[in-house]
Amino acid sequence: MKNKKADMNVMIMVFMTLVIFVSMLFIFIISQKQISKSLPSAEVIEGIYYEENLIRFYIKDLAEKSLTGLDKNDPLFKQKFEDKFKQELDKNSNIKYINEIKNKEIEFLYNEENIEILVKDFQLREISASKTYKTIKILNLFPTPFKQEEIVQLLGIYYNTNITVSIPL
Repeated sequence: MKNKKADMNVMIMVFMTLVIFVSMLFIFIISQKQISKSLPSAEVIEGIYYEENLIRFYIKDLAEKSLTGLDKNDPLFKQKFEDKFKQELDKNSNIKYINEIKNKEIEFLYNEENIEILVKDFQLREISASKTYKTIKILNLFPTPFKQEEIVQLLGIYYNTNITVSIPL
């Protein structure tokens, strides 16, 4: 003897599953909204870190040039170093970031073993553009022949940082 109650429950479950499936398919077809989330590409972020390291290199190079010919035991060492560092900044103002460094607040911290140079509130910018092509679809389901929409995405990242360089004496 067949269990008609169990057959009815299975039929209801199958019917409800089909209703849910069809309704979700209908929503996806009709919906014109696209959900997309894009993260900055690794190349852009690496570009910012590269520029930050390049600035650190320039500051360290200028500081080492400024230290030549100075005696750390001289009572005017700090003042002479800072003056010579500013002269080096002026001499090398044709380098990309040096002009921006000159306009920032620079702090010199001295101890017995090294000098720390702190450039406050330095802003790095990286902007990249990427082109993608999206095939235009009928009802967001069937692609139309030979029609594509060009999408250009501009990505801009602004990164504020305090750049610190330590130079041994």
